[in-house]
Amino acid sequence: MKRLIGLSVVLLSMAFSQGVVTQLDNGSINYSDQTIAAVGIGFVPQNVINAGQARRMALRIAKQDALRQLIEIVNGV
Repeated sequence: MKRLIGLSVVLLSMAFSQGVVTQLDNGSINYSDQTIAAVGIGFVPQNVINAGQARRMALRIAKQDALRQLIEIVNGV
């Protein structure tokens, strides 16, 4: 009976546990999952030929912005 109560307490505590997340200005660090997240913002340049090129360039700019923010988070800037 004591084992059953002990096991149920451990299982319930694991079920209701929360992750440790630090929110920063340019992203977040999740220590429980060991992940770092950042969001990049891209814009459409004026010198594009068509809509496909505009989308591709905006995605590229957004990825570069997200990578820059990740580097700032890791280096502690």
